[in-house]
Amino acid sequence: MTRPTAIQALCFDLDNTLVDRNGVWSRFHREWLAEQPRVPAAARTALFRQLMDLDGFGLGSRDDQDCFLAAHWDFSAADIAAKHRQWVVAIPRLFPRDPARCDLLHRLAARFPLALVNNGGSQTQRAKLAASGLGSCFAADGLFLSAECGAAKPEPAIFRAALAWLGIPAENTLFIGDDPQRDILGAAALGMKTCWLANPHLDPVTADWTIDSIFDLEPLLYA
Repeated sequence: MTRPTAIQALCFDLDNTLVDRNGVWSRFHREWLAEQPRVPAAARTALFRQLMDLDGFGLGSRDDQDCFLAAHWDFSAADIAAKHRQWVVAIPRLFPRDPARCDLLHRLAARFPLALVNNGGSQTQRAKLAASGLGSCFAADGLFLSAECGAAKPEPAIFRAALAWLGIPAENTLFIGDDPQRDILGAAALGMKTCWLANPHLDPVTADWTIDSIFDLEPLLYA
């Protein structure tokens, strides 16, 4: 596939694009379930699968998972709040520094302005960026998180905020993400160029580029 012309800026998704959110979410829940005395060992595998189904590879609602635990396993509001706190505390351990991705982004930042656009809470997303070392690859004001912007992908407002900060026209900005609807179609609706990081768990989407690894991006940009 040929390079989209006149790319002058790059805009990245975080979860499942720059970090393995789904793999880490799965690992956290296996560990968490192993510590829950109210869940018999024989039931943990089935419950884990139910929670992952409700998560839907990051497309589901955390509230639905919480309601399921409350309704079917009698977890109290305090129990669920404790689970959320455990997740935040575990982030530095579960998202270790990734030198290869940091080096990639630093190389790209030497040639293109970079922005990050991601859905999620401020505390958790910033903790992931700090733990993985990826936060150092972006300017402090180049992070656009839905909880801070008041809009979530695929809403146009969050993309427009990033574009305004970059100061580059949409047609000269490449958005890189894994989510067909939120990332690729959301960015394309504003006229941005798009690069889909193929996610085998989600329906495919037509983008300007499709790559299998984030490390495939650099050769295409420099071709």
